[in-house]
Amino acid sequence: MISIQVLHHSKIENIRKLIKEIERVLTSSGIIFVTVPKRIQRASKNIAPRTYIPLEGLDKGLIHYIFNKRLLRKEFNNFRIQRIWVDSNNQYCLVGESKK
Repeated sequence: MISIQVLHHSKIENIRKLIKEIERVLTSSGIIFVTVPKRIQRASKNIAPRTYIPLEGLDKGLIHYIFNKRLLRKEFNNFRIQRIWVDSNNQYCLVGESKK
């Protein structure tokens, strides 16, 4: 399963539901690759803890939940996390495996 710059576009409650659905449909030993932004854009409105809406740019008006490494590990705790790193675009990247 691949999610590049998509998973973070909601409030954390909905993201958790999505992660549970990924767990449900992913096959035994299935692999996930997820990228999420490391920071929020400067011009943005805070609507909840770690949750923002950019006020300009391509993502204007779209909800963004901002993860850090600890939160990625917490929310994907039902996966065997192989690696988390920051790429050249300043995005967190996560590779994990289903525990089924």
